[in-house]
Amino acid sequence: MPCLLIWSLANRADSPVGQFLHRKSVVVVGVLSYSLYLWQQLFLSPTRDDWYCRWPQNIGLALLAAAVSYIFIERPFLRLKGMP
Repeated sequence: MPCLLIWSLANRADSPVGQFLHRKSVVVVGVLSYSLYLWQQLFLSPTRDDWYCRWPQNIGLALLAAAVSYIFIERPFLRLKGMP
């Protein structure tokens, strides 16, 4: 039931939830979500004290790594499948 509710709200662009989900920044995070999932452990580890794990560069580096990974690894494979 919660999935149907979220799906129905997301498909109504005039609802507040639909407006939020259609924002450019939210769409970009959605596109990069798998790459962010793969890279987050390296940069967003709360137990590590390395410079690249500290705020705010950890967020920027995770997004950068996810974008590079998406552009050079994911997108070429998606094209092979016939997806945009």
